[in-house]
Amino acid sequence: MLMRQHSVRLVLGCLALGLLAGAATASSSTLSGTYKATITGKPAALNGKWRLDFRPRGVVHIVRNGKLVVVGKVVRTGIRRLRLSDRSGSYACSTAEGNGIYTYRVAGRRLTFRAVADKCIGRKLILTTKPFVR
Repeated sequence: MLMRQHSVRLVLGCLALGLLAGAATASSSTLSGTYKATITGKPAALNGKWRLDFRPRGVVHIVRNGKLVVVGKVVRTGIRRLRLSDRSGSYACSTAEGNGIYTYRVAGRRLTFRAVADKCIGRKLILTTKPFVR
C-alpha cells in the first residue's frame, strides 16, 4: 500500500511539473525570425511589401515598404494561438480596437494567420490576406 501511494505521488508530481512547463511555454511567443508578404488589390494603405520581425521577449515589428509602422507585443495563449497588441507606430490599432486573437500555422517557410477575434480591420487584413514567407 505504501509503495502504491509513493508511485501515485511520483506520477502526480511529474504531471504537475509537466503542466507548469507547459504553462510557461504557453505564456511566451514561439514565433521568431522574419516573414514577408506582398499585398495587392486592397485599399492603398494596405498594399505594399510587408514584413513581420519577431524579436525576443514577444516583441514584433511590422514593417511596410521598408518603414517601421507598428511595434507590438505577441503573447502565445495556447497551442498555435496568440494575442497581438499594438504598442506604437503610425499603423498601430487604437486602444478602443484592442488586442487581436489569432490562430497561426507554420508549414515549412509559410506562416498563416486566422482571426479568432479582432476589431482592428487593418491588422486583420494585413495578417490574413496572404501567407507570410520566411
